[in-house]
Amino acid sequence: IAIIDLPAELSKLGGASQITGILNSLISTISQFPYVQGIRFLLSGEENATFGAAGLSLDRTFPSRFPGKNARLVYLPYRSGEQYYLLPREIIQLGHKPFTPEEMVNMVLKESRLLFDEVPELASIELQENCIVLDWTPSIKKLFPLGGNPEQKALAALFVDALLLTLGENLPQDRMVFQVEGKTWWPPAGYSMLNLEISRPFYINPEQ
Repeated sequence: IAIIDLPAELSKLGGASQITGILNSLISTISQFPYVQGIRFLLSGEENATFGAAGLSLDRTFPSRFPGKNARLVYLPYRSGEQYYLLPREIIQLGHKPFTPEEMVNMVLKESRLLFDEVPELASIELQENCIVLDWTPSIKKLFPLGGNPEQKALAALFVDALLLTLGENLPQDRMVFQVEGKTWWPPAGYSMLNLEISRPFYINPEQ
């Protein structure tokens, strides 16, 4: 169990969403160490069950690291105030049901609805020998508007990174490619390319 001692003044820095973002960032950092099974937060050296006016829980455990559990790690886009994040989340599976690539992509799409007015529609996903091919309907182009402003470009990069890290974490392929209606598509100038290499292990700063 990792013990993190927080200053009591932290509760005065902002609202519940900002404090949640700080705690989640700490949890994401500490949970990357496989031998850590949980986190206990202290406030000025003292134990408390909750934190702040919202009553946030200060004890977190990682059930997937106990015997008999099967976990998958996904990276989900998140916004707190004016900041954007990629938050690693463990998905606990019971039994032997496979966690399909379609389910992974759909989890990212579901969370993306909180950030975009309209999320793209995935037509199909194909796993080739060394490449993950995501074939989209033309709706994907709306995420990459011509002459997009810095925020639009940051959101597009966040979406692509969420897919890249989620699929790269759970599948053996080393590349991810976007297609539109079965053909390779390149976004307008100023956006990241969509033929991407997956490098392991992952070292990320979750804040964009």
